[in-house]
Amino acid sequence: LSGSLTHPPLPPLSVLPVDDLWINYFSVCGLRTHVELNGRLVTELIYVHSKMLIADDNTVIIGE
Repeated sequence: LSGSLTHPPLPPLSVLPVDDLWINYFSVCGLRTHVELNGRLVTELIYVHSKMLIADDNTVIIGE
């Protein structure tokens, strides 16, 4: 984003307070489907191909 016309450059990670851990800001989520088949529960992972990052309530990055 440093070359963006609409956003100022992001500060380096070194300026974050020491007690701010990346785990407080980053998450990985999975999407599954499920069905009962012959009396057994079967699940499958749903693959979502997206080029969009929703960072917070006012920052969205959309890829090409």
